[in-house]
This record gives sequence, structure tokens and C-alpha cells, in this order.
Amino acid sequence: MVSIKWSLVTLPRQKPGPSVLIGLLALSMVFVFATVCKARNATHPAAPRLERLGPKNALSVYWVGHSLMNTKADTPEGVIDLMSLLGTFAQSKGLDYEFEDHTLWGTPLSANWRGQPHGYKRDARSMVDKRRAFEFEAAKYDTLVLTEGLPLPTVLKHEFSAHYVRRFYCTLKRARPKARVYLFQSWVNLQGGDPHANYPPAHEFDWRTEMVEHRKTWEKLADEARRPVVRSPGWLSILGMKSISDAGCKNSDPIYLVPVGQTFLAIAERLARPRPADDFVKPDGSKLKLADLFSNPFINWPQEWPLKEGIAGDASALKLKNLKLAHPSKPHDDIHPSATGIYVSALVHFATLYRRSPIGLPPLKLIGEALSKTLQCIAWETVLNDTRSGVKGDASC
Repeated sequence: MVSIKWSLVTLPRQKPGPSVLIGLLALSMVFVFATVCKARNATHPAAPRLERLGPKNALSVYWVGHSLMNTKADTPEGVIDLMSLLGTFAQSKGLDYEFEDHTLWGTPLSANWRGQPHGYKRDARSMVDKRRAFEFEAAKYDTLVLTEGLPLPTVLKHEFSAHYVRRFYCTLKRARPKARVYLFQSWVNLQGGDPHANYPPAHEFDWRTEMVEHRKTWEKLADEARRPVVRSPGWLSILGMKSISDAGCKNSDPIYLVPVGQTFLAIAERLARPRPADDFVKPDGSKLKLADLFSNPFINWPQEWPLKEGIAGDASALKLKNLKLAHPSKPHDDIHPSATGIYVSALVHFATLYRRSPIGLPPLKLIGEALSKTLQCIAWETVLNDTRSGVKGDASC
């Protein structure tokens, strides 16, 4: 149960006099003061010790998130998605894999838990049944992977993200204390295409800078959610004050990161400065571009952007008007992963969750064996170099 203390007062059935009203007001002020003091004086655990471990042979994964987890794409091998492709990888190595899908497009973790978000209207009632089943069957799972809605700073502000990460975390930890909990570190719009994200104008939008800041936000969420004192929804929050709880447990084990976004960033850096062994050539002879990781980006994004100095509005508007989509019959989509993006995400999840090298996993025919191996190497190096992945191994590729 979530640890929140309430004081109940039984009043006589008559119109309260001034003394009663004053007493109630005083009682309320005492409660508010005590709650605020508790938030300020709460002792937070020391920085988490992120234990690095070697290979794992079997996984039972509970996935919680949205369309960056469940996006599907057509490939020569058939339709792929992240959760199923991880199973294909495991099977190719003789490893065991079971999973449960608790995802719904466009939902923050608050909606995945309670069936609706706090900050806007969205019917996600089907998620409540899934959550109840998870509470009943949590002992089946040794791994929990969660991702939060986007844009991340906005969602964290309005949806009590640390609280809901911790609700899922505590549900699993109570049933299976040694289970590991991960946040799937996602990415930002490649071309600043989310109107709700408060990005700068297109000609000033710097994807790399945004990604660096995005990573810091994921780290902050992981650190806040492991603490048994988190900002929580409640009547105090409605009044603009701080409401806190432990969200269901006193556990403070670390929350690890699956560094998919960090791997996207590493691919961008390697495309700009390739190593001698890197092979970014696709079967059709063209070279991989960062845009190839996304579903339907503009393919002629101005190479000179981002600009340090602004340009006239008319000039910027003209460039935007002349941009061409990868798939002209479909709307611009610079956030959902393409088949190649799903493949990279699955490589990173395999490396992080199984704590094994993804080198030698089945290639993606769409991009060929040589390019697949290059992406496998980048994924493995990124995971090993990330202190928050919890993985140890040999980085040789």
C-alpha cells in the first residue's frame, strides 16, 4: 500500500461555529506544515550504486510505455517491432524470453497506471486492467522496462512521472526484490517536429544539443523515482503545494537506463567521423543517414542548419516549404522509429537487458550484413561505456 497518512475528524451534525472553523483551519495548517517539512527534511538515499553484471540467459520482461515501444515496420523479414524483435534475437542465441505488453500510443505513465493522464483528456481505461493483472502476477517478471511520454520536460511537469515510475517499480520490487528496473531512454524529434515541445525555430533547432539535455532529464527521473519520497498527486498538489509519498515501498534500489537515445547520438557522431572499420553503405549503394532511423522525416533538411544567427522569416519559410518527405503520401514523422530505428533499439535492449554483446545477431536485410554489424558495434560500445546501463563486458568489436 502507498504510505500516505490522513487525519479524519468527526464533527457534530450542526452548523459549525466560528471556533470550530478556526480549529479546522488551524488543523489544516498544521497538516500542510507537517507535510511540507517532511518533504524538506526527508533523507534521500546516497547516489545509487549501479552494479555492473555479466551475461544473463533468460528474461521475463514487463514493458510499459507508448508507441516508441510498440511501433511496427515492414521489412523483407516481415513486420517487426521492438518487443518481438528482442525475442527473435534471444532465440537466435538460444536464450529464453517471455514478455508482457503494457503499451498504448500517446500515453504517459500516469495513464498507463490510472487509465487517464492528469494534464489532458485521454481515455486509457484499458490500461487499468493491465495494471491490475501486473499487480497480481508481478512475481512472474524479473525485468521492468518503462518509458515516459514525450515531450519529456512537459510530461514530467504535469504527470508526476517519478511517482508513476515508482508505482510500477514498487509493484515489482515487493513481489520480486532482486528484479531490475530500467528506463528506456528515448530521443527527441529529429527535426523539431513536435509543436508541444517548445523547440526553437526550425533553422535554430539543434538535435544534438537537445539530445544531451534529454539524457540529463532521463537521469534525473531515474534518480528521483528510486527515492522513497516522491512528488505525488493529491489535494495538496491541486492547491499548488507539494504532496509526497513513497508510492508503495521503501525500496531505493537503482533504476538503470537502456541508452537507445544515446546510441542514436553515437550513430550521428560516427556518421560525421567514421572509424576505419565502419561500413555505413546500404545494399543499394547509398550511405546511411541519421534520418534513416526515423519513420518519415524530411530528406533534404538544410545542411547548414542549425544557424547560430537567425534568418529572415520569409527565407526560413521558403526552405521549409521546399522540404521533401521520405514518404510524400504520409505526414511528417520525425519521432517514431523506422525499421532501421527499431533494429537499433532492439540491439541496445538486447545488450542492456541480456548483458551480452549484440555482435553476431541476425542482420536486418533492409540495410545489409555489413551495416548491421557496424550498428551492432556502436550499440555494444555505447552500452558498455554507459555507467547507468549496469552492464560489464569486453568492448572489442
